[in-house]
Amino acid sequence: MYIPNGFPLSAATQYQSAATESSCGTNPNIYNAIWFNWVAPSDGSATFDTCGSGFDTKMAVYLACPTVFNNTALACNDDTPGCAAGNNPNYGSRITLDVVGGTQYLVRAG
Repeated sequence: MYIPNGFPLSAATQYQSAATESSCGTNPNIYNAIWFNWVAPSDGSATFDTCGSGFDTKMAVYLACPTVFNNTALACNDDTPGCAAGNNPNYGSRITLDVVGGTQYLVRAG
């Protein structure tokens, strides 16, 4: 299953004060994040990406909102070779992970 690049903004909420540790990349912070709530329609594989974005991005996927005490992402990505963003061929982010139908996933991009 492929999740198209560019979620509709109506599906997003911006939340600046969420925990920022994502255990991803050399800098664990995800700045100016936009959160997407997505429910997998069936079991399979899902891909989320920010390729084509106008700026350098980082993404993480969670099962629940991260907190100070529990901030473990299911997957995260900072830069993906061949996923262009921000005038750099590698500054976009792409995550592919196995998903379970009916399960809610929180995708954080910033």
